[in-house]
Amino acid sequence: MARTPPLSVNRLHRADARKLEDYVQANYVASAETDVAFARRATEALGFAVTDHSVAGARKVFDIPSNREALRAAVRTHEDLPARVAYLERELAGLKAAFDVFKHGCRGDEK
Repeated sequence: MARTPPLSVNRLHRADARKLEDYVQANYVASAETDVAFARRATEALGFAVTDHSVAGARKVFDIPSNREALRAAVRTHEDLPARVAYLERELAGLKAAFDVFKHGCRGDEK
């Protein structure tokens, strides 16, 4: 059986990789975003496709730890627990509203 190649491979040219590395070094830590969210922002800012793997590679060049790990550490220390609870309450309210629309339809039936 023949092996099929992946649908697409996102390889950056060295000049684009350097631009991404500079952008990561200047903006990653302050953004407090995950690699996926930061990749979306970098794609818009730099004008070429950036993946989360590209961001992770650029972080490794400068030994910048993942923001996800920093967020996990903050949760373990409970520094911003009230803010996180408020965020989760807002997210839950949004999910409940979306579920109610799904459950009752857009007509607003309250059954």
